Amino acid sequence: MARDGNIRVGTAERERAIDELGEHFSEGRIDVAEYELRCGAAAAARTQAELAALFADLPVRESARPPAPAPKDPLIEKSGSKDKTIITVFAIVAALATVVVVAITQFWLALIPALIIGLVIFMMS
Repeated sequence: MARDGNIRVGTAERERAIDELGEHFSEGRIDVAEYELRCGAAAAARTQAELAALFADLPVRESARPPAPAPKDPLIEKSGSKDKTIITVFAIVAALATVVVVAITQFWLALIPALIIGLVIFMMS
C-alpha cells in the first residue's frame, strides 16, 4: 500500500499548486526566478510529496486549507413543510369548489372521487 506522500497526483493537483505558487509570488514571498523554478517542478511533479516539498518553506494559505463544512441551511430543511402546505391549501380549495359545484348541480355522486382523492392526500401527509 502506498504512503500518503507517494500517492500520484493529476493535472488538477498540479494546476492548483501552480495557482498557489502564483499567489505566493504576488504576495512577494518568492521572486521571479524561484517562481519559474517551482512552477516547472510543480508541472513535472508525480507525487504529493514532490508537490509538498515546493511549499515546505512557505506559510499555509487560507485557500490551501480544506473548506469547512457548510452550516445547515434551515430553509432547505423546511422546504418539505412548505410543499405540504401548498398541497393542503390546494386540496382545501379543490374540495370547497367541488362542494359548491355539487350543491349547485344537485349531483351528489360527484363527491365520491373528491372524497377518495382527499383520503389519499390525507394518508400521504
